[in-house]
Amino acid sequence: MRIWPVILVASVAVAASVSNPATQEDKTIYDEDVQLVQAAKMEPSGNMWGLPGAVVVTVTLSHDGHVTAALPVSGSDRFIPACLSNAKNWVFKPNRTKSAIIVYEFRPSEGGCPSGSYNVIWPPNLSRVGVCHPPLNVSTSEKEH
Repeated sequence: MRIWPVILVASVAVAASVSNPATQEDKTIYDEDVQLVQAAKMEPSGNMWGLPGAVVVTVTLSHDGHVTAALPVSGSDRFIPACLSNAKNWVFKPNRTKSAIIVYEFRPSEGGCPSGSYNVIWPPNLSRVGVCHPPLNVSTSEKEH
C-alpha cells in the first residue's frame, strides 16, 4: 500500500516536467532569426491559374544556410508540390534552430498581368505569387475567324 504515494508523486513530477514549457527546448522560429540571402522565383504551373491559396513550409538549413529539406505545414494539395520544390532553392543565413518557415501566398490577379504571373518576395520569408489567367493558346486558323 505504500507504493501508491510514491507512484502518485512520481506521476505528478513527470507531468509537471512535460507540461512545463521552461523545461522543453524552445523550437520557435522567430522572425529576427530568419535572414534571407536568396529567394527563388515561383512560377505558377498548370493547376494554379487564377486560384487563391496559401502554403506554409518549414525548411531545414545546412551549416551555410542552404535548404536541405522542406516539409509542408499547411496548404492545398494544388500548391504544395510546387512550393516544396521552390523552397529547396532558397538560402538563409544560418541560425540557432537550423530552420526557417516560408509562407507562399497565391492571389488571382485582379487587373491582369502581361507575363501571366508575378512573384514578390517580402523578406524574410513571404513569397506572394500573383496568378493571372493562363495565356491563351490561339492557333493561326482561329485567328483568321
